[in-house]
Amino acid sequence: MRLNLKTLVKVIVMMKRTLRPFNLEVSALGLGCMGMSMCYGKADDNQSLRTIEYAIENGINFLDTADIYGGHNENLIQKALKKGYRNRVILATKCGFIRHNENFQIDG
Repeated sequence: MRLNLKTLVKVIVMMKRTLRPFNLEVSALGLGCMGMSMCYGKADDNQSLRTIEYAIENGINFLDTADIYGGHNENLIQKALKKGYRNRVILATKCGFIRHNENFQIDG
């Protein structure tokens, strides 16, 4: 059986993992949102929002963000969640990182 990329992604997304000790069931494939606001050049909010919505619609329920990205990712995720996706998403975040210009430090 030959699998094209789209089929392979669907198979991987259907795979789940359980995060202990909270017993949260998440998709094996998650969506990291860092590139939607930093590190890879100018971001396109409309494309980022469509990416988040596409991921959720196709079974990716594990979204990852962090406060170090400046809050912009959280605003994009909030827009998607307000469209009725809230009960379908597990949101991961990291905290304690501080960015001063191009230098990073840990505070926590």
